Amino acid sequence: MRQAALHSVLLVAACCLAALAAGDAAAPGLLRVTPSEVNELVEDESLSIKLYFTNCTDNSALKHLSISISEGGNLNIDYPTDVYNVSCQLNNNGTLTGGTEVEITGKVIGYVTLFIADAATEEVLLEYPVGVIRKPQQVKDKIFLYGIIILVVFNTMNFGIKLDLQKVKAYLKKPFSPSIGVVCQFIVMPLTGFALTQVINKHPSLELGVFTASVAPGGGQSNVWCFLLGGDVDLSITMTFISTVAALGFVPLWMYTVGQYVIGDEKIELPIENMFTSLASVVAPLVVGLLINRFLPKLAKILLKLQKPGVAVTILFAIGFGTYANLYVYKVIFNDYQLALCGLSLPWVGGLIAFLIALAFRREKPVALTIAIETAVQNTSVATILLRTTLSQPWADISTAVPIILNLFTPWPFYIILIGRCIYMRRKKSSDSSDKEVLEEESSGDVKAVGLKELENNNNGTTNPVFDSLHAQSSSDKLSEL
Repeated sequence: MRQAALHSVLLVAACCLAALAAGDAAAPGLLRVTPSEVNELVEDESLSIKLYFTNCTDNSALKHLSISISEGGNLNIDYPTDVYNVSCQLNNNGTLTGGTEVEITGKVIGYVTLFIADAATEEVLLEYPVGVIRKPQQVKDKIFLYGIIILVVFNTMNFGIKLDLQKVKAYLKKPFSPSIGVVCQFIVMPLTGFALTQVINKHPSLELGVFTASVAPGGGQSNVWCFLLGGDVDLSITMTFISTVAALGFVPLWMYTVGQYVIGDEKIELPIENMFTSLASVVAPLVVGLLINRFLPKLAKILLKLQKPGVAVTILFAIGFGTYANLYVYKVIFNDYQLALCGLSLPWVGGLIAFLIALAFRREKPVALTIAIETAVQNTSVATILLRTTLSQPWADISTAVPIILNLFTPWPFYIILIGRCIYMRRKKSSDSSDKEVLEEESSGDVKAVGLKELENNNNGTTNPVFDSLHAQSSSDKLSEL
């Protein structure tokens, strides 16, 4: 009985081993790739990937492999050809081992999938992910970063010289307008950002890029634009300060609730240190400006003369060198127009809603304009650092393209408004000059008439050469006017 049972067990085991051996011999070998994945292929750099298989029978051996790419991926990476010959060698057990190499080159940051297939049957054997990231920070990036910091600090210091502390105290005592700004900044903008993430329906990391940009505090060049567009600069500075302080509470609130829903299992790292740095970058130049105005009035006058040139240089530097330093963003936009539209819509839609809300609460137009600008112009450095510390590559680089798109394109509507405002002010100035000339002529005529009458009364009917001369000149002027 025991012998029979033992024979049965041995028979089953032998059958299983035979089946496994037969399966190994008959089934084509599994296609493998080295490295197993590529997440950090740097722009303009190349990498060779090895495709190989083992233990394939002669009938199932692959002679050619074809490679195709996911939609739009040809803008992100490049490779020499679509079909590759597989070199094979015969093993002692009668199976084949074969493989080939494919060289891929990064072009534009992004995430693509390579489909590796049997060229004869077109059967997809493997899907291979490739992520392309930016080059390490270059000289032009550092020049732009430090240049814009110096210019913004200089402009903020000049605004501190002209800052009206009485108005700031009035806004803080009755903070109705700043409160509207806080609601628009930390309620309207995040909800707008979340709505846009649901519309584009992209990878969670890209959606997090949009949402993170929407919860960032106001700042950047908002004070500059309020100055240029006729807003209330004192209110703008007050709102920037309040917004930066409020961000210490609102950013964690939004990121640990809705942000966690957007990203899923990723652990969110908040850049608290950067947020305090942003607060210091707002307060310190203002304090320096106030001290210069108080103790160095001659220097204050000189700096105020440089205020408009400083603002002009900031705008030109942001447009010119900023575009050059971030050319790769335009390639990203060309590759993914939906992401670009989303990045462009966020500040424009949020700013417009803020403007309408301010008008609905009967704020004056300069105040409403200031609230709109403060809402639309985000402190994108907070969003950029948050994304880089939270996400792994390549998604860290890909998602940070969204705040950079905001930084580059948020001012474009302001450029249009500024040009229109300059044209309007020039025409108004020309019209005022014409009116002034007319008034001066009328005033001169009235004075002349009064003088003639006084001379006539003083003469008491006698002839006076001076009176006759002026009278003749007055008559000649009237004839010429007729």
